[in-house]
Amino acid sequence: MKVTYTAIIIDDEKININLLSKLINRCCPDIEIVATASNFENGIEAILQHKPALLYLDIEIHGKTGFDLLKCVDTSNMCVIMVTGYEKYAIQAIKSGVSDYILKPVQINDLIEATNKCIAQIQQKLAQNQVKEDPTLYTDFISIHHKDHIEIVKLEDIIQLESIGGCTQIHIIPHKIYTSSKSLKFYEKQLPPHVFLRTHNSYIVNIHHIVKYLKGRYGTLLMINDIEIPISLPKKKEVSDRLGLHL
Repeated sequence: MKVTYTAIIIDDEKININLLSKLINRCCPDIEIVATASNFENGIEAILQHKPALLYLDIEIHGKTGFDLLKCVDTSNMCVIMVTGYEKYAIQAIKSGVSDYILKPVQINDLIEATNKCIAQIQQKLAQNQVKEDPTLYTDFISIHHKDHIEIVKLEDIIQLESIGGCTQIHIIPHKIYTSSKSLKFYEKQLPPHVFLRTHNSYIVNIHHIVKYLKGRYGTLLMINDIEIPISLPKKKEVSDRLGLHL
């Protein structure tokens, strides 16, 4: 079943609402616009009624601002994208916890990028909530079976996992490497997706141990153990969205 994410558009110009609605419907198939509003009061009412996953919000709304509106509603479960003709509010938007900032006239690439970034954030939060709601879903460790013993490794200590010849090398803090006869896919099912990210058919990384992104054909990730992890073309968009790289 296809997953869709509900959205509301608030803008004091109906022509802008209609244009943005058309662009979203055409270019962002995962988004369902459930309501629009052209004034402050109706905007708050729509948010309280529909509790959208995304909010496309203008900044200047008939003498008030989008920032005023955000103070009146709970945004903890909502991604906000500011859509405005003014660059001067960018820093204030960031400080207000806004997910992204699009300038008018809206460019399709900017809209798609901001929307996909929000979807990635929503998916990550859902995964985190799933783990919190069901603590038995994932453990805090993995086990590595050897002939005469079983190694217990804390997830927080794992830097990356690499598939080599059907086995898996697990790089651990500080500078240890364990080899398991289990496949990378076996471990992927045990690792919480909000912490571990598949960057390549042969690699999974712990996002908490990424030092930097290195530009290249598809890019690589430098880990805290100074190893560069490649990003494959099929995984480039997912990595970019998860890490907010805007590639």
